[in-house]
Amino acid sequence: MKFCTMKDVFDHVAKKQRLSSSKSPEVIDQITWEFNEALVKIHSFSCWQRSLLDLGDCFISETSNAELTTTLSVPFFERIKCMKQ
Repeated sequence: MKFCTMKDVFDHVAKKQRLSSSKSPEVIDQITWEFNEALVKIHSFSCWQRSLLDLGDCFISETSNAELTTTLSVPFFERIKCMKQ
């Protein structure tokens, strides 16, 4: 692209700058939205994991038989172990 004057160069750069800066709010909004969605998913997973542990604890506390307690609790602890990896 050939520019005749310094003003042409300045106008060209200014136009590019306006286009670039007009996109910035859109990009920031999109990143903010995606970040918030990720936080919601992390929070949901955390609540689900906590619920799973609570359910396992409930099984353990409701059972007086030690062998049955172990049998019931093993799948929950294995699942939690897999999720933490």
